[in-house]
Amino acid sequence: MLSSATNEAIVFFDGNNIIIKEMLYSEFEAVLDHVVSIPDFSEQHCRAAYLCIDDDLDIIAAVFFLITFDGNGFADKAWNIPLQTLVEQARFLNDMKISKTRILSASRCADASYRDSLWEPVIEEGDKNLLRTLRKRIKKNSLGLITGDLYENSDKLVEPSNHVNHDTMQRKLSRIEESYRLRIAEIKQQSKDYIEGIQNQMLNKEEKLRSAYETSTHLFSEEKSSNMQLKKNLQATADELNRVKDQFQRQWDKNKEQQQAHLLLLEEQVEKIFNARLKATTDEFQAMIAMRDNEIHYREQQIRRLNTEISQMRFERKTLVESANQKSLQRLIDSGINAFNYPVGEESLSIPAQDITNFMADSQAYIAERLSVTVQQYRCWLSQYQRPVCGYTDNNGK
Repeated sequence: MLSSATNEAIVFFDGNNIIIKEMLYSEFEAVLDHVVSIPDFSEQHCRAAYLCIDDDLDIIAAVFFLITFDGNGFADKAWNIPLQTLVEQARFLNDMKISKTRILSASRCADASYRDSLWEPVIEEGDKNLLRTLRKRIKKNSLGLITGDLYENSDKLVEPSNHVNHDTMQRKLSRIEESYRLRIAEIKQQSKDYIEGIQNQMLNKEEKLRSAYETSTHLFSEEKSSNMQLKKNLQATADELNRVKDQFQRQWDKNKEQQQAHLLLLEEQVEKIFNARLKATTDEFQAMIAMRDNEIHYREQQIRRLNTEISQMRFERKTLVESANQKSLQRLIDSGINAFNYPVGEESLSIPAQDITNFMADSQAYIAERLSVTVQQYRCWLSQYQRPVCGYTDNNGK
C-alpha cells in the first residue's frame, strides 16, 4: 500500500464495467483465505480493482486485476497477485487533466509474469470514464472509510473550541458507527448464510446417505432371504437326487443280469444284421466292378481296332501320296526336266528329278552330301558365311 493511502478497498465490475460489489481489503483477504465465499460470482472470471484511498476519499492508485471463482463462490486457490506490492508500479496518466490517480493495468505492467492477470479499463472523457465512476462511488463512502474530518475532529474533542460543533461531530461519529455496524451485520449475515448453506448441503447429503443406506439394507435383507430360500431349494433338490440315485442303483442291481443277457442278444442280432448287409454290399460292389471290367475290356478292343484302322489309313495315304509323287517325278524324268538350287556360296546346284524327294525332305543334308561334307560342317560354314564372327581362341582361352 502507498504511504499516503489510509484506506484500501476492492471493487468488482460486470461485463459492461458497471460496479456490482465493493468491499474493504480486509474482507477481500477473508475471501482469499476461503473464510467466506461470494455465491453471486460462482463459476465466473471477474474483473476487479484494488484501490488505495487517502483520508479525503480520493483514489490515489488503482490496480485493475482479474480473479476466478469456483462453483461454490470461493476464490481460485492458485490466485497469488501481490496487489500491495504491484501498486508501487502504478504510474500517472499522460494527461494530468483527466485524473491524478496512478494506474496499473495490463498495458502498464512492467512485470510480464503478472501481465496476463491484469485487464485494461476504459479511460476516456464522458460518462464511460471508469475513474470518474470509481471516484463518485468512493465519495459516497458506503464502506465507511476513515476520513480526515474524523482525525481533525477527534483531536479537537480533547480541547473544545468555539469553532467546533459538537453535535455535528457526534452525528458523523454516529454515521461511521452505524456504517460499521451495518457492515458487520452484513458480514455476519453472509457467514450465517454460508454456514446455513453448508448445513443444508450436509443435511441433503446425510438424507441421501440415509436413503441409500436404507435401500441397501432393504436390498441386503431381500437378498439374504432369497439366498436362504435358494439354499433350502438346493438342499431339497439334492435330497431328491440322492433318493432317485439310490432307487435307480437298486433297480440297476436288480436288473443287471437281465440287462446283460439282453445286451448279448442285441449284440448277436446286430452282428448278424451287419454281416448280412456287408455281404449284400460286397456282392453289389463286386458285380459293379465286374461290369466295369467288361466295359474297360470292350473299350480297349475298340481302341486297338481304331488304332489299327488309323495306321492302315495313314499307310494307304502315304502310299497314295508317294505313288502320286512318283508318277509326277516319273513324268518329269520322262520329259528330261532337272531342278536347280542356288545354295549360299555356290552358283547353282543341279538336282535330278529322282532326288527332288530327298531334297525336299532335308535340303541341308542333301546339299552337304553333294558337297562331300558333313551336315554339321555345312551348317557351321553357312552360319559363318551369313554372319561372319571371329571364333579364334588363344592359349589363355580368350
